[in-house]
Amino acid sequence: MPYIGKTTDGFGVRNRFVYLASASDTSVSGADANGATLTFTDGAYVDVYLNGVLLKSGTDYNTNTANTIAGISSMAANDEVTVVVYDVFTVADTVSATSGGTFSGNVTHSGTVTVDDTTDSTSTTTGSIQTDGGVGIAKDLVVGDDILLKSDDGAIQFGADGEITLTHRHNDGLILKHTGTGSGSRPALAFHAGETEITSGDVLGKIEFQAPDEASGTDAVLIGAEIRAVAEDTFSASNNETRLEFRTGNSESATTKMSIDGDGNVGIGTTSPDDHLTVEGFIRLNAQAGDANYIRFDNTDNSGNIWRIGPGVYSHTTFSIYNQTDNSQVVNIESVNDQLMFRSMTQISLADDATAIAVANSFQGIVVVTSSSNALTGIYRCEGQNTPTLISGTSSFTNSDTDGKFCLISAGGSSNVTFRNRFGATYGFKIAAFGVLS
Repeated sequence: MPYIGKTTDGFGVRNRFVYLASASDTSVSGADANGATLTFTDGAYVDVYLNGVLLKSGTDYNTNTANTIAGISSMAANDEVTVVVYDVFTVADTVSATSGGTFSGNVTHSGTVTVDDTTDSTSTTTGSIQTDGGVGIAKDLVVGDDILLKSDDGAIQFGADGEITLTHRHNDGLILKHTGTGSGSRPALAFHAGETEITSGDVLGKIEFQAPDEASGTDAVLIGAEIRAVAEDTFSASNNETRLEFRTGNSESATTKMSIDGDGNVGIGTTSPDDHLTVEGFIRLNAQAGDANYIRFDNTDNSGNIWRIGPGVYSHTTFSIYNQTDNSQVVNIESVNDQLMFRSMTQISLADDATAIAVANSFQGIVVVTSSSNALTGIYRCEGQNTPTLISGTSSFTNSDTDGKFCLISAGGSSNVTFRNRFGATYGFKIAAFGVLS
């Protein structure tokens, strides 16, 4: 009759081990002929058979060494030793259905495990399932509610090598990092729209900024700012035209205030810029203390000049058009006694009796000639094909080609005006013309 254990709360357990001896062996232990490893907890409850004959404990063998049958008379090769171990399986090795229990060893389960308890987890020591160590999961993990990372600087790793990390920065936010150190090791955050047909106006992705918990409510909890990508046309195999919109709110849910279209054109106040920069509304430029405040136009790629337009180019009290390439000031507009003064500031140098230079073609208006070398100024009125009239200036100025004079003349009786220096030496001049083309 099988042994049922030493206690009344147990169930009988019997294990059989078979060994084939080698010549002169006197003991058996470890793995048997079937690969099972001999173990027993109480040597008094072990039966040993040698070639089918039951041996007597203490006389024919002993169990003084743990998990070993020793003291057998020297055996011949292939003698068969059978060891039958009787043990007890008690309720101490089970978990109560009502009060639970503790396992100290490893448990392997080939089926599913279902936990019906609904205790919520708010820490590492609460919830339906708790562990003091880590958890390894080979398949997908589906979570029906919140995931809490309850440690500062906690991180989520992505990839087989864990090269992308999303890490908590204490009391601040999150850090997305590529942990690689080689060239090109940079993180990327991609927004992918799952639609299979993108049409004009579809939003491909967006980032919103909002304060939904603001106690004031109403406008305070609306979206304050937003960046989003919007399709400008129906997508196709040859088209993915998209604009980037920058939206801000002012007592409203954020609306588009600036955009960059698919051609790279920037619109401020419009989502349809028709040039590199289109502004609907006013533009304000504020100069820093001590600095000029101007717009710079660089046309050197077209073999042209560099121009500056704005206040502070020539002086901080004038609005100027300035040719930076040859360091000449072309036009200055200055407020003097609440009146505007228009100035041509181009500096030229003319030798005595040099060829006349063109001042204006098909011109009617006022021409001002200043000799910067000797501070002389002449003012002329030009009326179509008539000879210019000197209306102000010293006798150094004339309206005919005269030796010893500064000469503003009509070319061949036409309305084209030229200037010639016949004053007897090389002088520097500044010339301005104000009027209309005839």
